[in-house]
Amino acid sequence: MTGKNPLKPCKDCDGRPEIWAPTSFSGYEVSSHGRVRSVDRIDRRGRNWPGKIMAQHVSWRYFQVGMENEHKKQVYRKVHNVVLEAFVSERPEGHYGLHYDDDPLHNHLDNLRWGTASENAQDCLRNGNHFWANKTHCPRGHLLVEPNLLRYGSSKKCKACDSGRQYVKRHPGLDIQQESDRYYLRYSELMHLG
Repeated sequence: MTGKNPLKPCKDCDGRPEIWAPTSFSGYEVSSHGRVRSVDRIDRRGRNWPGKIMAQHVSWRYFQVGMENEHKKQVYRKVHNVVLEAFVSERPEGHYGLHYDDDPLHNHLDNLRWGTASENAQDCLRNGNHFWANKTHCPRGHLLVEPNLLRYGSSKKCKACDSGRQYVKRHPGLDIQQESDRYYLRYSELMHLG
């Protein structure tokens, strides 16, 4: 953009400069701070159109931005992917744009990297944001601690509810909540004995 300083400091970046790079969409640039702008252009009639910072909106937890492709169609892209493609590389096959801090709205370059779904799950565990790892009670209100705990990788499952479900399957007509609670009392006694 003419007449604008591309190295504008960001208050969230400890004084690190904001660096701009072209995107895969002609006529757009993305910054190392996760902002997208259109560049200055002259239309077919010779009119000058100054570039501007593009509005971003949240869709499915991520900032997205609309840009025109070569066919003049509006295409929406996740901002973190645009940043990575401009500053790091094209997306490797089977990889996703990952946020080190698991904040999907923090699109600074130093917070982003390409990684696999498995690496993303490991990030969630490390940052304490993994749903199953943080789960303390089952939907029926039973505490998820040994011996009332079944583990499947990083997932937790209520042993009392699992046992109650199996019992009701063998004895139709019984209430799963009552049977699960009965098993939970049995496992609770073991918790207090251990």
